[in-house]
Amino acid sequence: MNNNLCHLFDKLGKTEYYEFLRLALGMSVFLKVDEGSFVCKNNTDKLNKEFYKKIGSLEGIRSKVSYYVGTNDFENKTFKIKITNGESSTVSVYDYFESLGNNLIAFILLSIIKPNKISDSEINDLSLDPYYGFRILERNRPNEYRFIMGAGINLDKNLHIKLGDWDKLIDTMRDAVRDIKRLVKPVIIKEPVINPAGIKCKTRLCDNLIMFEEKMCNTNYIAPAILKDLDEDSYYKVLYDNLYKSFNPIYLSLISNPDLENTSIYQIGRILSEQKKGKVLTFNYDDTFENIYKTNFGNNYQPVYKGKKANARDGIQVIHPHGYLPSSLFHEKKNKKPVVLSTFEYLEGYLTKNKYAKKILLEQLKTTNFIIGNSVSDYEEQKVFYESFAKKHDIWHFLLLKKSNLTDNWQDVYIVRYFLRMGIIPLFFNDYPDITDYLRSLK
Repeated sequence: MNNNLCHLFDKLGKTEYYEFLRLALGMSVFLKVDEGSFVCKNNTDKLNKEFYKKIGSLEGIRSKVSYYVGTNDFENKTFKIKITNGESSTVSVYDYFESLGNNLIAFILLSIIKPNKISDSEINDLSLDPYYGFRILERNRPNEYRFIMGAGINLDKNLHIKLGDWDKLIDTMRDAVRDIKRLVKPVIIKEPVINPAGIKCKTRLCDNLIMFEEKMCNTNYIAPAILKDLDEDSYYKVLYDNLYKSFNPIYLSLISNPDLENTSIYQIGRILSEQKKGKVLTFNYDDTFENIYKTNFGNNYQPVYKGKKANARDGIQVIHPHGYLPSSLFHEKKNKKPVVLSTFEYLEGYLTKNKYAKKILLEQLKTTNFIIGNSVSDYEEQKVFYESFAKKHDIWHFLLLKKSNLTDNWQDVYIVRYFLRMGIIPLFFNDYPDITDYLRSLK
């Protein structure tokens, strides 16, 4: 390791040092530097003075390796390895993790070190490559591809379909609430601002409904809850109209459509079809993926959602943790299928005893996923990733996204630092069509 990298270790506190060991050991297993399954251990066992804290264990076929820190290990940047019924040995982090490479070690350290402990100039001196994720993937391609899709997957211009977007859905629901309760529409008001140059006017949007929402909870899930409570029929009408009023499913049923083949959602279907099994989890309510898959690849798939479990292990599972509203129900708006949209539906999906959405996402995260069209910016979703990774540091996922800026990569560096703590490795692309091209290359 170079001097700049060694200097970063001096910035770690004890707790941060233990966390580095867990992340680095988990990555070593993921990259098959160490063979086995890495299990984290956060509590202190009844250990002797030499081993006072257990970091984790590597459970292999023939033996179990345990990792500990003891007296002076933090100061010396070492840790102890003990094979079951065998002698222990002390190793240096600088030597043991050298095969991970300076760039990856630096990012793991930066994901742990508090930002106020390191300056921009120190980060610049590391000459970081935020696009290193591709090399990690090449070192360990999964045997079976799994996918997590978000709303962005439906925005591909080559789909030639028009599904409602999130902002429009919420705004339409707010308008419905205003109509029902005869509320004043949002207005732009001018306010005087006094400054040395004199008095000027500043404009701002005054929206009484949004102000009311913010008193209860600062989230866009409040408006759907209000509308559903006031008029459930209007709630479902707005929901279905937003999804399918401008939607033309005929285009998706055209076989061998060259434009359709140039979409990420089609390529995901192709990959799963070639595997003949697999899981794709989508937070979308619509059945765009199902329509494409059925027309181009066959019927060996099954939608899975709350109230409908998978009926067989084989085949493709299309999992909808937030609910499923297929286009065939567009003209049956009274078919009130539950979805995770309003505040309480969201809380029920992630926080109550049943917490279906959380359980099904945790199950999906037990093996490596490719995350596409989903920024993983939802707070509850991030907590599930964090919880899953805290238990198994050797399971990592890949987030496919567009570069923040083609000329300045500081934002991408920060994105890598941020997501590594959740077990997510960003893969950056110059533009969205490049993501589709990359998926096309996966066999």
